[in-house]
Amino acid sequence: NYTCVRLYTDGGKAEHEANLQMQRMRFHTIALPLYALMTPDDEIIDTFPGLTRDEEEFISFLQQGLKTSSVLALKD
Repeated sequence: NYTCVRLYTDGGKAEHEANLQMQRMRFHTIALPLYALMTPDDEIIDTFPGLTRDEEEFISFLQQGLKTSSVLALKD
């Protein structure tokens, strides 16, 4: 139900710096890692900044994103 996309922000290349700036402007954080759930229309559903070792916490985040996405789809 999700498409995984990775943006590297911590390298020394110009593309990494551009990704970092986009993350800062778009998500108001430079946390690593940053997980962002988005709609196909590029709307931010939710974000999860930082790391967790709690599998249930992360699964809950993903499941809540699917629920929110479904509600947003019904509004369209």
